[in-house]
Amino acid sequence: MHPLCAVSAKQLVALAEGTPLLEVGKPIGKIEGLERSQEGRERRCVWVGLSLKGKGDARWPVGSRKEVQVRRGGVWVTEKVVG
Repeated sequence: MHPLCAVSAKQLVALAEGTPLLEVGKPIGKIEGLERSQEGRERRCVWVGLSLKGKGDARWPVGSRKEVQVRRGGVWVTEKVVG
């Protein structure tokens, strides 16, 4: 069996977005603090590592991306993807 076309890591991340298959890691490198949101929540701009999760401990790294995160309930959540 052969694929019809090659699938890039960016396409895989887009397909897995919002599912338990995509794991967003901890910030990589410098953390840029941003001004607070309209609701007064902390915000930051960071590079994070991305990986696809399989059964058990299986993980496949698919690169990294820059995103703006906001703190909700003590947990950092992706507000928007920058790059």
